[in-house]
Order: sequence, then structure tokens, then C-alpha cells
Amino acid sequence: MSVQYRSSGGTAAATGVTPLSGTVPAGGYYLVQQGAGAGGTEALPTPDATGTINMSGSAFTVWLAQGTTALNPGTGSVTSAPGVVDLLGVNGNTFETTRTGGLSNATSASRTSPDGDVNVAEFTIGAPDPRNSSSTGGGTDPQPQEATIAEIQGDGFTSPLVGSEVVTSGVVTAVPRFLYGFYLQTPGTGGEGTRTSSDGVFVYFPQGSGSIAVEPGDHVQVTGDVAEYAGQTQVVSSQAEVVELSEPAEPVTAYAGAWPASDAEKEALEGMLFDPTGERFTVTNTYSTNQYGEVGLALGDTPLIQPTEVADAQDLAEHRPGPGGCRGDLHRAGGADPGRLAQQPDVPLPADHLGERPGLHHDRAGGLREHPHRGSRGGRGRPERGVVQRAQLLHHAR
Repeated sequence: MSVQYRSSGGTAAATGVTPLSGTVPAGGYYLVQQGAGAGGTEALPTPDATGTINMSGSAFTVWLAQGTTALNPGTGSVTSAPGVVDLLGVNGNTFETTRTGGLSNATSASRTSPDGDVNVAEFTIGAPDPRNSSSTGGGTDPQPQEATIAEIQGDGFTSPLVGSEVVTSGVVTAVPRFLYGFYLQTPGTGGEGTRTSSDGVFVYFPQGSGSIAVEPGDHVQVTGDVAEYAGQTQVVSSQAEVVELSEPAEPVTAYAGAWPASDAEKEALEGMLFDPTGERFTVTNTYSTNQYGEVGLALGDTPLIQPTEVADAQDLAEHRPGPGGCRGDLHRAGGADPGRLAQQPDVPLPADHLGERPGLHHDRAGGLREHPHRGSRGGRGRPERGVVQRAQLLHHAR
């Protein structure tokens, strides 16, 4: 066997191969030392194998391979490449289901869960703790950190708890189709006029993590790892880590304030219920309707325009965002997704119905993305003909 390595953007076979020998008992450790960094080093425990690979300290792909021939596992999500026993993608182009975040010279990605082919759920970023075959373990496993949803979201554009295992609780507000998860919001929140951090978060179930058994209105406790995906904070969890609570919870209120115009205002409502009944939206494109079931929306009574419709493509001044530029209305953009209309293309999408029922979720990326949600327990609702079902996710590209 061998440990094989390539850069975070590599697409060819491994650029470094370190042969391994010996055995590793269940629950044991095996330390492989690679090339020393240029910024100073600290002595490792005696390594079980030594290589000369100069690994990046922040982004890379590394895998355990059968044999010692340099392999090319491909790119993207790689869970069954021939000869690859296990693979870790750190902020790179190759990973198992979902990559981990970036590292630094002062951190490492340590396995904290059994191999399930989901990097972000199995590896925790923290202080290095190298162990060799003589190590007896690090004591008891660390307990998940208790955190409110607002603490998970933080007051910035990314969570301050990325890479941490947390336990939190809230009320399920939506279980959208095709998103493989559900939205959770702090009980009793949503009606506040001013806020700096969101009280809503998406709980994601990666492949192999079980069925989603919750329904809107359930009060649940969730354990999982905090991650960022496509600009959205999420808790990566599983069926076994979601527990329904018996105590009643205060109901969640849909935010009904002004349309969030700034990035900070969008971020403060990420994943929360949003009531759009005070706004009017115009269908601005149907480019992805048959493929993804999405309909582009614009706030107000006019569709969005392509910059080249009103300005020369070479006129950079006219293409600038903000007042006076033809990209100044980007804050109005969005998209409604009625649950993959490619599977039921005869269902019409009248924009006038979008504001009839509250229940959008806001994603700081910012516009409207509508997903039909589950109906009664055990079933899935079908959109009524002529009416877009209750919207569940607000998504706006900033």
C-alpha cells in the first residue's frame, strides 16, 4: 500500500508516492512523515514510514492506495476510484462527496468519524495531534459543542464554528425536495425588526446518512459538523443524530420586513422563514426551468436586463454595479424552483401567485428559490395547477 499526493488543482496522477509496510490494528495509528516545511518544524513522534513529499499546508488531495503505482483518482467527488482505499480532499478539486475547508501551518484535518465517503463530516479541523503506532489513543472522544443557531451562523459571512461538531435545537420550518435536508430555526424568532445574525440554518444529510423523517413544526435536537457550501452555512448531520424533542417550542414567525438590500442584511436572514407578501416579483427568465425547475425572478415590475442590451460590451464604466451602472439592479435577482419542473413541465408558474402565501426561506446568496415541501407525514405534496406552492427558500445571487 502507499500514501499518494497531488496538489489541490491537480488533474493527473499522483505527484508523490510513499510506500507503507506493517500492520495497523483496529483503532490503532500509523504515522507517515513527509517533507519538512520551510517555516520551521516541530519534532514528530517516531514515524512508522517516511516520505519526501512536500505537501501543501493549506490545500491538497491525499489518498491511501493499494500498491505503489501512482494513481489518478479523477476530479470532483471520488468515492469508488479503482485502487483508492480512502481519499481526503482539503479545499481542492478532488474529494469524497464534500471537501473539507482550508488548513494552515497551525492546523490539521483529523478523522473524528468512521469512513462514510463524506470528507467534511468525517474530518475535523483543529490543532495537530500526531500519533504513531505506539500511541494508545487520545483519551475519550471530544463532545460536541453546544451552540445556538445564531452562534453557528455568527455575524459574518461564514460561520465561526466551521469544522466543529455542534449540538443545537430548533423548529423544523421546511423539508424541501431535492435538497437532502431540512431547515431549522430558533423557536420564537423571525419577527424581530433588526438583527445581526441569522436564527435559521440548513441541516444537510449526505449520501448514506439515512432518511429524513422530520416534518415542518417538529421540535428537534441536531448534532453535526458545521460547514459552508455554496455560500450557505449548514450543519452536516444524519438520521441517527436528529432527535425529536417532547417539550413544546414557541412557534417561528416569518420575517415580514423590508426586502434585504445589502449583503449584510441578506446574511442576517440566511435560512430563515421570509414572508414575501409585501413585495411584487416579475418573472425575468426561464432559462433553467426544464433542466432544473428554476424560474428567474426580479423584485418589482420589470425584468432584469443583460448589460449588453443597453451598453457596449467594451464600455466597462457602464457595466459597473451600483447606481448609474447597468448592473445596479442585481440586488433584485432571484429564482423560483418549483421542485424540478422538468418532471412535470405542464405545471404553470404565474408570478402573481408568488406572494399569496408566506413561507420563503432566505439564503444570503439572495433571490427566490421555491421548493414544494412535504405534505402530510409520509407523503409529498404536488403543486396545485395554476398556483406556485408555498415557497421554501429565498436565494439571491450577490
